[in-house]
Amino acid sequence: MEGVVYAVSSIFQGFFPFSPSIAQYTGSIASFLILVLFFMLVYRVLPDTKLDLKPVFIGSLVTVILITIGKYAMGLYLSYSNLTSIYGAIGSIIGLFLLIYYSSIMITIGAEFTKVYSESRTSP
Repeated sequence: MEGVVYAVSSIFQGFFPFSPSIAQYTGSIASFLILVLFFMLVYRVLPDTKLDLKPVFIGSLVTVILITIGKYAMGLYLSYSNLTSIYGAIGSIIGLFLLIYYSSIMITIGAEFTKVYSESRTSP
């Protein structure tokens, strides 16, 4: 998503004068909002029970924040460590598996948070 926004911004740079850093921030914000909408859809459609929109929004927001923190932390780790010297060519695959593992844990925690938050709002 960020690549598409950056490509569109480079096309429109001649028409509208703005810096490339604005395109980078816009891409990150658009990616964040699309992930929030995606998790809202997942947390609203997949459960067997009917959930209100506010707990689903809060739960998806928490999930996306946790995934984004993990994404940037993994990026920092991979940029400052030399996995290829330690593990050889398989080091990048190990990093990818770690990111997938972390994301799956954060999605599960987000789903549990959504459930608990929804139950706490509905119970007297």
